[in-house]
Amino acid sequence: MNVKKQSSSLKLWFFLLWSMMAFVTLSAAILKFYKMKRLDDKMRSYKQKITALEQRQKDLMIDIQNKDDPIWIELALMEELGVIPEGAIKITYLEDP
Repeated sequence: MNVKKQSSSLKLWFFLLWSMMAFVTLSAAILKFYKMKRLDDKMRSYKQKITALEQRQKDLMIDIQNKDDPIWIELALMEELGVIPEGAIKITYLEDP
């Protein structure tokens, strides 16, 4: 009878040890999953920023290449500063208060 009690006690300890090891392993896997997800989100965000900055760089390069073109200068003045050519009529719309 004493041998059976020792055997069942040993099985219980083995089960508890196995359960704790499984819990620790699962917890570590879950933490690693969330860390990888955060890093993936950061990487996606950085890629979007890089794409936007590359587009901005292309736009600036076009601006630099066209800086001596009179048509481009006139277009830039009209779009960015609201300047109109002589003889043209400028129409502005006021927002309702």
